[in-house]
Amino acid sequence: MEEENVFKLKNTKMKIYIFTAIICIIWFSLFYILRKILITNFIFIDVFILFLPIVLILIYLNETIIFLENNSPDIVQESILKNLDNMKNFSLVIPTIVFGLGFFLHKDLKKKSLYYFLLALIFGAIFPFLIVKIFNKNKDLETLIVLDLTEYSSLSFGYTLLLPGLLFPIFIYYNKYLKK
Repeated sequence: MEEENVFKLKNTKMKIYIFTAIICIIWFSLFYILRKILITNFIFIDVFILFLPIVLILIYLNETIIFLENNSPDIVQESILKNLDNMKNFSLVIPTIVFGLGFFLHKDLKKKSLYYFLLALIFGAIFPFLIVKIFNKNKDLETLIVLDLTEYSSLSFGYTLLLPGLLFPIFIYYNKYLKK
């Protein structure tokens, strides 16, 4: 019985690692496909956009694996269901920020930040709601873990794309007015 649980845990961990690798490949592919939109003249923002979601996802993966190893499946399942609800509520912040900033930004700055804000809305608000709506929460533990990682990854992509939309106008203002 104990050997079966150990084997099942190792199998689950392997699936989680493979899924996380796929998510990272998707992010790098997306960044490559949208490089004309996402790459700026500021190397700091470019490196930030590229690596921040990967770092956040790997940290979350590590916490998930440790939690999975140290708790029973029932506790893990209950915790993941709470996480999914919390992340759904957390994704409601992005549209508020985007539309609020869209109202206050100058017209020239809106044009330059628009792509970041649209991608942040897609990844940070729309995808998490689709993930929750499409997949029923009454699935097995492995499916819940994959849903949790997918939703967290989508939110990390959304917030990472929101930050350059916020920072880009500041850098443009700095270059235009303060760096003379």
